[in-house]
Amino acid sequence: MASIAAVTFDCYGTLIDWETGIREYFKTILREKGPKIEIEDFQAKWSEIEFALIQGGYQPYKTILRKSLEKTMKHFGLRYAEEDGELFAESMPTWKPFPDVKPALMEIRKRSNIAIISNTDNDIIQKTVRNIDVRFDHIITAQDARAYKPNPKIFRHAIKTIAAPPHRILHTSFSFRYDLNQARQLGFQTVWVKRKSERDERGKPDFEVVDLRGLLNIISE
Repeated sequence: MASIAAVTFDCYGTLIDWETGIREYFKTILREKGPKIEIEDFQAKWSEIEFALIQGGYQPYKTILRKSLEKTMKHFGLRYAEEDGELFAESMPTWKPFPDVKPALMEIRKRSNIAIISNTDNDIIQKTVRNIDVRFDHIITAQDARAYKPNPKIFRHAIKTIAAPPHRILHTSFSFRYDLNQARQLGFQTVWVKRKSERDERGKPDFEVVDLRGLLNIISE
C-alpha cells in the first residue's frame, strides 16, 4: 500500500447520518401536507430528482435542495411553499454525525491529514464541521469546484488542493454512485464504509469497513 498523504471523506451519508436527517424533515412535510404518502416513496423520488439536478450546470446546493423538494412535492400533488425549501436547507447543518465518527477521526488525524470532499455549499459544511467537532486539514466543496460528485472536476480540485498524487489519497465513502467509482477511476485508493447503502456490483473498492474505526487498521499497514 502506498504511503497515505491524506484520508478524504464524503460527508453526508459517510460522516453525517443524512438519511435520518432527511427522513425527519420529510416526515414533517408529509405529516402536514401528504399523510397518505409513504415516506420511502417520497425519499426515493427526491433522491432521483436531486441526482439529476446535480448533473446539470452548477448551482448552489441550497438551490438544489429547494428545487428538488419542490419537484418532488409537485410529483406527489403536494402544494410547495418557499418556506418548505428554506427550512429544508436550514435543516441540513443540524443533521448529526454517526456515533463512530468523532473518536475515529481523532485517531486517524494522528496518523494522516484528513479532508472532506462534499456536495454542498461552504456555509453549510462549516456548520456541519462544528457539529463533528474535529479539525480537518482541507475542506473541498462543490461550491469551490463548481461541480458536484460524481463529476471528476471536484475530485481533480481535491487533488490540487491536497497537493498529492491520487494514489496517495484514500477516499472514504458509503456511496458508489457519488464517490467510489469515480474516485477509483481517477486513481484514488478507495474505502467503502458499509453504512445503509448496498454494494454496487460494478464497484470495486480497495477496502471495505463497517465503520470508520476500520480505517485505523488500513492506514497503519
